[in-house]
Amino acid sequence: MNLIRPINRVMPAIIGVSVALLLFFAFTNAAYADNQTIPTIGGDNGTGTVEDINDTIESLIWKIRIIGALIVVACIIIGFIIVGMSLGNASKRAIGISAVVCAGISIYGIAKAPALANWIIQDSQKSASDVSVPYITPSGSSNITYHL
Repeated sequence: MNLIRPINRVMPAIIGVSVALLLFFAFTNAAYADNQTIPTIGGDNGTGTVEDINDTIESLIWKIRIIGALIVVACIIIGFIIVGMSLGNASKRAIGISAVVCAGISIYGIAKAPALANWIIQDSQKSASDVSVPYITPSGSSNITYHL
């Protein structure tokens, strides 16, 4: 069974819908939103703390990890289906194996996502004195004469 022909028939519709959605979201007017409809961190008065922000980011990371895990599982399944249906065709087998290997590498990225997010959060909370390099003057700098 050739899987390329059905994909080639559906691809123009997918591209058309994608372009239509892109134009729709690019030109919609969001000016109607007021303070009552915009969600704030820490309640309605906007008095959120760093812990509230971290909890919000953590919940977003978990949602992204769940979506990523579903995509990885789908890629592994599709990769093994392609390998199983290759019937000795080396190029199809290579495509299937590369899909499975890339999905396996993605598992590591999904597993390390919370550590990466924590590192970004910790780095963003540092003050300027924690990350800046102090200016060091050379020992004989008072003897330097400048000619302009």
